[in-house]
Amino acid sequence: MQYMESAFFVQVQHDINAALDTSDRLTDIVQASSLLAIYLYMNNRVMEGYRHTFSAIKLAVGLGLHQIQTPNALPGMYPTQVPLIPSAPPRDSREFDDRISAFWQIFMIDRCWSVANGLPLALPDKDTLQCRILTPWPTSFGPDTWNTLGFQQPLQSFFQGLELTSPSDESLHTLKAKAAALYELTSRSKNVSDPNDWNYCFAENAVERFSSIIPSVAFDCDYFVIQTMVYTSFVHLQRHASFDGRAMKAGHSIVQLICQLRDADWQYLDPIVSACWLSAAEMYTFAIANTKQEVYSGDLGGGVGGYQNNLDVLVQALNTLGAYSPLAGDLALKLELARS
Repeated sequence: MQYMESAFFVQVQHDINAALDTSDRLTDIVQASSLLAIYLYMNNRVMEGYRHTFSAIKLAVGLGLHQIQTPNALPGMYPTQVPLIPSAPPRDSREFDDRISAFWQIFMIDRCWSVANGLPLALPDKDTLQCRILTPWPTSFGPDTWNTLGFQQPLQSFFQGLELTSPSDESLHTLKAKAAALYELTSRSKNVSDPNDWNYCFAENAVERFSSIIPSVAFDCDYFVIQTMVYTSFVHLQRHASFDGRAMKAGHSIVQLICQLRDADWQYLDPIVSACWLSAAEMYTFAIANTKQEVYSGDLGGGVGGYQNNLDVLVQALNTLGAYSPLAGDLALKLELARS
């Protein structure tokens, strides 16, 4: 099986390079490179994954996928010059949606895995007309709806709570992209000691707003990842103390989500959850080491006993996921060594 995996990996790289040489189906190459990056990250081949992420981002920006224009765009909202890599207009609404989805796919990979590995973003959302992300969120409604929605800069409107759409009308793909954006945004506030810092408050308000309006849906692996990233965003906002009630509650919510998983679910989980679980586990490890006295509050998440129980669940979850993602197994080993 491992031989076949290596052979497929080599073949995919060959096919991507061949398609690049002929400029064939470039949007498909962005998506293929995105999947290849995830494969490398989940196998703990971080720099190779980052290289493919960077290449996919560079191609996506060259094609203008970060600034796909909606039918109702206002004059001056988009750069006037054509993308560096010319391409034919989308043939129909399906191809239009595919290009939007391709961009947000690589956006999520860049945001999530750059944070997980402490690497700089390949595509920062700079406030310049050339670099600004203007592509609309992937939607579940048809192109005719754009005229009623109006134009909005996606990230800016989302972070500031100025969106015109309701989360209940959005696809899981959109909600996942937004959760990834918050995951990255809050990670910048990890080491902020002043809770009144503007960036900290901005990130805090954004994640609290989003967490309060996420629609409840039947259990789904994508929904599981969305909720996990939102809770991890609260863990990122943990204040410098051995006990931060909100962060601890978020960590316990992550554990509760894990307990809902069925045996058949594990192989379909997005491997980025392993990085989320590590963040929660490190929080509990820190709390256990710095809590001098047992203060058991009667619930599973309270006191040293509760912290230890949650930590055990997280380590076991990483070990279980390690059967499908070597990265998860490596992270579990890291935590076990730290506890020994």
